Amino acid sequence: MTDLRYAFRMLRRSPGFTAVAVLTLALGIGANTAMFSVVNAVLLKALEYRHPEQLVILGERNSVSTLPNPVAYLHWREQRHLFSYVAAAIPTGEMNLTGTERAERLQASLVSANYFDLLGVPPALGRAFLPGEDQPGRDRVAVLSNRLWRRLGADSSIIGKDLLLNGEKYTVAGVMPAGGIFDRGKALLWAPLALKPDRIRVSTQFFRAIARLQPGVTLAQARAEIERVTPPEVRSGGAKAGITVEPLRNWLVQEDLRRILLVLLGAVGFVLLIGCTNVAGLMLARGAARAREVAVRAALGAGRLRLARLFLAESLLLALAGGLLGLLLAGWILDAVTALLPAGAIPQETVARIDVRVLLFTLGASVLSAVLFGLAPALASSRIHLAAALKQSATGLSHTGAHVRSRSVLVVAEVALAVVLVVGSGLLLRSLLRLLQVDPGFQRERILTAKTLLPELRFRQAHQLLAYQDDILRRMQSIAGVKAAAFTNALPMDGMSYNTDFRIDGLAARRVGGPLRAVSRDYIRAAGIELLEGRWFSPDDTERSPGVAVVNRSLARRYFPDGGALGRVIRYRGSGFENKPFSIVGVIADVRHQGLVHEPMREVYLLSSQIPPKALEEGWGRRLYFVVRAAGDLKALVPALVSVAAAVDKDQPLYDIKTMERVFTDSIARPRFHAVLFGAFGGLALSLAAVGLYGLLSYSVSQRTREIGIRMALGGQARTIVAMVLGQGLLLAALGIALGVGGALALTRLLAAFLFGVTPTDRLTFIAVGALLALVALAACYIPARRAARVDPMVALRYE
Repeated sequence: MTDLRYAFRMLRRSPGFTAVAVLTLALGIGANTAMFSVVNAVLLKALEYRHPEQLVILGERNSVSTLPNPVAYLHWREQRHLFSYVAAAIPTGEMNLTGTERAERLQASLVSANYFDLLGVPPALGRAFLPGEDQPGRDRVAVLSNRLWRRLGADSSIIGKDLLLNGEKYTVAGVMPAGGIFDRGKALLWAPLALKPDRIRVSTQFFRAIARLQPGVTLAQARAEIERVTPPEVRSGGAKAGITVEPLRNWLVQEDLRRILLVLLGAVGFVLLIGCTNVAGLMLARGAARAREVAVRAALGAGRLRLARLFLAESLLLALAGGLLGLLLAGWILDAVTALLPAGAIPQETVARIDVRVLLFTLGASVLSAVLFGLAPALASSRIHLAAALKQSATGLSHTGAHVRSRSVLVVAEVALAVVLVVGSGLLLRSLLRLLQVDPGFQRERILTAKTLLPELRFRQAHQLLAYQDDILRRMQSIAGVKAAAFTNALPMDGMSYNTDFRIDGLAARRVGGPLRAVSRDYIRAAGIELLEGRWFSPDDTERSPGVAVVNRSLARRYFPDGGALGRVIRYRGSGFENKPFSIVGVIADVRHQGLVHEPMREVYLLSSQIPPKALEEGWGRRLYFVVRAAGDLKALVPALVSVAAAVDKDQPLYDIKTMERVFTDSIARPRFHAVLFGAFGGLALSLAAVGLYGLLSYSVSQRTREIGIRMALGGQARTIVAMVLGQGLLLAALGIALGVGGALALTRLLAAFLFGVTPTDRLTFIAVGALLALVALAACYIPARRAARVDPMVALRYE
C-alpha cells in the first residue's frame, strides 16, 4: 500500500505522462473489451434455453452440405430412448395481420406443438401450444412475441381473443417474455406447423428439426444410434446419406462467423500490444529520468526487487485507470460495432452486452497490460550502476545505450505489429473494392422495391392471382413519376434461387437445371437489365399464345457455347408445368441474384401469365417482388405505392419497401463490416506506432542536445543533423516493416475465406502498406529532426 500511495503521488506530479498513458491503454483495453463482448455472446456464453448443452439439430448429410429432412423427422421423434423431445420449425413464415386499422405483414415461425417445451422457455402470459394442436384440422392458435403484444395495445386480456392472419382466425394462446430470446428475432408470432403427409416434401428449404438429448445420452452415442435406427426409405439422399447430430450452438455459429470473430479479436489484441509497447517506452524514458532517485534508494539499502516493485506499482495504477476508462469506452465501441453488424450476422439467440465475464476479462486485460508494459522498465530501472548514477547528471545518465536499445526494440515491435494489422485491413479493403467493381447486371439508381405474398386462402385459383398482378401493376404505372413497374419472384442480390429441373430439346437426354424467374412484361425495363440477343417479352406474348422464354448469358454459354440459343425449346417437368414447351426468344445479361461473390447461376425467365395455372397456384404466382423505376423522389413514392396496394386489396399490404440501392448495399454488408472494423483497428495501430516512433526520436533529440550542439559548433550542417536523426528513425521503421511483412505473410492467410479477387499474399497490398508505413515513419521522424537542426550551439553547450 505504501508503494501504491507513492506511485499515485508520482503519477499526479506528471499529469501529461499519466494522461497519455491512461488514454493509450484505455483505447486498447476498451476495444478489446467491446470485441470480447461479442465473442463472449456468440461463442462462449450459454444460450438462453433450459440446459442448452442438450439441444441438437438433426439433419441429413450429402456430399455437398447438410440438409433438413421432414420425412425423417417423423421417424426421429419416435426415438424416445435418445431424445426427450424432437420439435420441428420453419422460422421464415410470413402472415398478413388484418382486421386492424391497417393491414401489415408479420414475420412468423411455424413450429410443432412441443417447440416451447423443448426449449424450456414458457410464455409470460397465457400458455404455450398443447399436445396435438399442430395436427391438421385443429383450431388455429398463436403465441405472440412481446413486441407484437405491445404493438397491439399491451392488453393482458388478449389471451383467448382472435386475430385474423392470412384471412383465418387464430386464437391467441400466449405472449412470450419481454427482452428475452423470443423478443429479439425477426419472428413476431408462432403458429402450429401442421405437417400433412401428402405435402411433407413441400417447402422444406427452411425446415429445422431440433431435439433435446435424454439425460445421460452423449453426443457420440446419439450420432451412432440415430445412424443405426434411421431406415434408408426415410432418407431423401438414399442409403448413402448420413444423419447429422450437431450441437445447436455449432449449427447457429457457422465456421466463417467463428473464424472472423477470432480474427477480429486477435486484431484488436494487437492494438493493445501496440499500446502497451508505447506506454513501456514512456515508462523507460521516465525510469531513465529518475535514475538518480533510484540510485539514492539503492544506496540506502533498497534491493532490486524493492526497486522493481516501485515501478510495477505505477504500472498497475496506470493499467487499472486505463481499464476503468476503457470500460466506459467499451460501451460506446460496442454500440458502434453492433450498429455496423449486418442484419443476421450473429444469431438472434446471442446478444452482446457487458456482463460479469466481460468485467473479469477487462480486469485481466488491465493486469496483463500492467505486466506487459511495466515489467521491462521496472527491471531496467533496477539495474542502474550505482556509482555512475550518483556521479552523473540525470540527463547524461538517461541517454545510456541500454535504455536506447530497449526503447528501439519496443518501437520496432509496434511498427511490426502495425504492419500486420494494416496489411490485413488493406487486403479486406482491396477485396471490397474488387467486389464493388463486379457488374451486378441491373441498375440501382431511382428504383424502389417492395414485396407481397398472396395467401392461398384468398387467392386459390390462377385467374385470381393474374387479376391481382394485372390490377396492381396497372395502378402502379398510373402513379405520377413512375416510368416502369414490374414484378419478379426473386429480387437481385437477395439469395433466393427457386431451382428447377428442365430439358432442352436437342440437347443430351440428361436433365439440366437452374433458377426459374417468373416476371412481368416490363421487368427488364424496370430493373435496367441489358438485352444481349433476340427480344424480351412483348404484348403479343399472352397466356393463350405459345410459351416463350428468355435465358441469361451463363445458360446460353453453358449449353450453346457456339451460339444458337434462340429458337431452342425448354420443357419443365413437374410442379404443374406438364411438360409445356417454352421457346427461347432472347438472351439477357447475367443478374447476380446470389450476391456479387457468387458466380451467376444459369437462369430462365418466364412470363408469369404464361406459367400453367396449376404451377401458379402451387406457388409460382404468389410471391411478388415489385420493381418500380421512377423519375422523382423515391421517398415521396412510398405512400403512393402503399395506397395503391390498399386500393387493390386492403388485406394485402406491401412490406419491406426499400430502394434498389439499399438492396445492393445490404448484400455487401458483411464484407463492408469486415473492411471497416479491421480498417479501424489498423488505423489505430498505425497512429500508435507513429506516436511511438515520434516519442522515441523526440526523447533521443532532447537527450542528445549537448552532443548536437558540439557537432554544430564544430561545423556540422543542419542537413547533416536532419539526416542523422531521420536515419535513426527510418532504420527502426525499416526493421519493423520487414518483420511485420514476414508476420503478415504468415497471419493474413487466416483472412483467405473473406477475400474476393485478392490473395492473402497480394503483392500490391504489401508494397502499398510498406510505402504507407515508410511515409508515416518519415513524417514522425521529420519533426524531431527539424527540431534537432535548430539547436543553438551556445545554448546547447551551456545545457548542463
